[in-house]
Amino acid sequence: MDQDAICYQRFLDGDQEGLAELVERYGDRLCAFLNGIVHNPETAEDLMEDAFAELLARRPRFRGESTF
Repeated sequence: MDQDAICYQRFLDGDQEGLAELVERYGDRLCAFLNGIVHNPETAEDLMEDAFAELLARRPRFRGESTF
């Protein structure tokens, strides 16, 4: 299991720092990706926050069939 999958599993097991580490690692890159689609930095930031909020709310399982 890669480090990102380990962080996510920690989050699923109740360690909020696991999700915080993923936000730290991927938040800026996700914003940049989303900004390339919506061409609005504020909207991209909102969408990034929504994506991580969705992880927080739904807590979907990661099957490890690809990298995180």
